[in-house]
Amino acid sequence: MKKFFHLRTTHQILIGLVIALFSFTSVAYGQTINTTNTSVNPCLSTDCVFPGDADKNGKADLYDLMSIGMGFGKTGPERVNATPMEWVGQMALDWEESTASGVNYKHFDSDGNGIIDYQDITPIIHHYSPMEKGVDYTSSTGPRISLDFEVDTIFINEDTENIVTLNAGIVVGSADVPMEDIYGMALFLDYDSTLTEATEGVMINYNDNCFIGGQNEVIAYDQDLRSNQQADFAITRLNSQVVSGYGRVATVSFSIIIDVIDGRSERTIPFSVPIFGAKVINQQGNIVPISLDIKPAKVIFINENKPTSVIDNSLANQVSVFPNPATENINIELTDLIGEQVNIFNSLGQKVATHKLDQTSTSIPVNNLSPGIYILNIQTDKGLANKRVVVE
Repeated sequence: MKKFFHLRTTHQILIGLVIALFSFTSVAYGQTINTTNTSVNPCLSTDCVFPGDADKNGKADLYDLMSIGMGFGKTGPERVNATPMEWVGQMALDWEESTASGVNYKHFDSDGNGIIDYQDITPIIHHYSPMEKGVDYTSSTGPRISLDFEVDTIFINEDTENIVTLNAGIVVGSADVPMEDIYGMALFLDYDSTLTEATEGVMINYNDNCFIGGQNEVIAYDQDLRSNQQADFAITRLNSQVVSGYGRVATVSFSIIIDVIDGRSERTIPFSVPIFGAKVINQQGNIVPISLDIKPAKVIFINENKPTSVIDNSLANQVSVFPNPATENINIELTDLIGEQVNIFNSLGQKVATHKLDQTSTSIPVNNLSPGIYILNIQTDKGLANKRVVVE
């Protein structure tokens, strides 16, 4: 925040003394602004506007985007001598409307031109501050917001591309517990930026086919703050009408640098992305109760270029998979192990099948799988063993 400096010229000091002794008023739209003692700081006695801080929380961030959506299209008195690109308190006449919490709509008019519209987003971005982890608008009940990755495991080998794109959906509500009467939503994702590409490491694309509304009905905006290892995201409706429903509202794409993972000593590296600061509001700005997944969304990278541990080698030597290549069935035989379950992953890390294992010998059909390379993730009573097979 920029500091206020008191100018010390004789002329300005005299003006300050006069203003301190007398007050003047500006009358417009049937209201009065009291500017008494403005030589000290007019915002101490007047509800000043800080451009971009639409919700009056002392900063500009994507929570403010929801406020602009609430008042979108509303008009009121213009802000005299507005300087929207300066983070200073600016005197403004009150508008007719305020939120349920008492924030006057004049704060939504970031650029001061007398109308709440798309142009009011610019001061928010210009003065932007990251959303904070300490802010919590969730409860243990209510519809759930989650991040769902399309794959849960990625196997790294000599055939893996240098950049791998991980897609995940931001999902709100469910068929059993849908979102009801919502108008806007904001949240941010915490991620390990050392694993992502520098220029377009994280991209969030709004799903304009979702229940919240189409392109002409909403504003959706995201900020990738790589240095803070977070990506902020917000959606707001524009037409004063709330909506209800559930489903995937956006797709998040993480561009992962495989060379970085390959350079680490660990064979197994998790990429976890928790959600923080999730806030959902209705048209009046009141908070709608929501809940979050306790465990963050996660993708596991397994680096097959790294040697396995002694335990892994021992387990792998006790597991036989044949024939390889296979066309109809594969057989899994165990020595001194008790089989529990096998998960089959394709070369993209997508789980394509799960089968229960018999204690020592199991035959699994693969004739329904497309030709290619697959990883068998074999769970036993003594641990996990991985086997690669080719399906022809």
